[in-house]
Order: sequence, then structure tokens, then C-alpha cells
Amino acid sequence: MAFENDTVKKKLTFVGDDCCGKTSRLRTALLGLFPDTWTWILPKAVPFESVPGTYQCLVTTARGKETVVDLVLWDTAGAFEYGRLDPLKWMKVDVFIICFAIDSIPSLDEVEDTWLPKINHFNPVTPIILVGLRKDRRDQGQDSGKAGFVTSSMGEKVRSTIGAYKYVESSSLESEGVNQVLEHAAVVALLGPPRENPRKKRKTWLKRHVKCLIL
Repeated sequence: MAFENDTVKKKLTFVGDDCCGKTSRLRTALLGLFPDTWTWILPKAVPFESVPGTYQCLVTTARGKETVVDLVLWDTAGAFEYGRLDPLKWMKVDVFIICFAIDSIPSLDEVEDTWLPKINHFNPVTPIILVGLRKDRRDQGQDSGKAGFVTSSMGEKVRSTIGAYKYVESSSLESEGVNQVLEHAAVVALLGPPRENPRKKRKTWLKRHVKCLIL
């Protein structure tokens, strides 16, 4: 699509466990197709996470100003890349998209245990959008594990705990919530607000709840 408005570029990095569905999510957003119907444009030897795609959104402010936001989408390779932490994908990010699989409660646990601490280390005030993938499996009762499904209330609770801007449930197969995630990302990347710095938040909590006892 082409717009004749002001244009800004914002960087989005998708993180989450391996096989939670985030790469399918990205491909669906960029190509409008579920992976079963993909036609490879790039050589398969070139990993998608090293070749970012661009998604364009039009954001209108409360005052009516329209701005085109070019979202540069970076994928990551889950646990394999977690050990390497490619700086190109983790630094100078405008919005992080933390993904988990709705049919895997352990992948939701990893949001707080693995991905949030790493984001906070490099980007303590960068906005976050929490995304539950594979919603269609919960809708159809296709449980891939023994622990059951992540409910909407569970996702919202984690969103509140980590201070994420939005929680969105998505299905790449059904194309549900696919564009909504990127539209939210465009708005928060352009207009804010940033997250509260967790380091400052911890210091405030300590001042309120911890008293020094001098013996």
C-alpha cells in the first residue's frame, strides 16, 4: 500500500519459545498466507530471522494527524538464539512482541521466567505486547499437552504482571488477531507510553516495604 503522509520506521522484535508459532505468525502477517500455502521467495538457506520484513500501518492521532508507520519485523530463533543473543535484534527495539502458545501453559511460564528478564536487561522501558498464539487449537479443543490450555484470564493476568501494553490472542491458521497485533504495535511505538522501568519500580517497592535495622 502507498500513503502520502509522514512516514516513520519502527523496529519490532518477536521473542518466544521454539515452536510456539511466532514464525507462522510473522509469515501470515507479511504474506497473508498460512505456512501450508507459502511459496519461498528467499533461498531456504537464508533464515527468516536474519531477513526482516516490513509491515505498513496508518496511525491517526487524537488530533487527526495521520502518520505511516513502517514496522520492521525481526524474528528470533527461540532457545537456540537465546544463548547467542544477537545484538542486532535485541538493541534499539521500539516494541517487543512476546509470544507463547495457548495450547502450552509452560510456554506462558517462560514469558516471566526467560523472556521478560532478558528484555528488561537490554530494554527496561521498551513497550511489550503479549500474544497468545494457536487460539484455534483451544477453540477446537486440540490440546497438544497434558496441562490444558491457557485461558484469556491467565493471559491477562500475565499481561498485568509484566506491564505489557496489550494482550492479544491470535490464530495464524484462521487469520484471527494477525493484523491487530501489528496495529497495536504501531500505535504504542509511535505514541507511547513506555513501560515503567522495572528497576525503579523495584527500588520504590523496597523503600516502602523494607526497613533497615541497625544493630
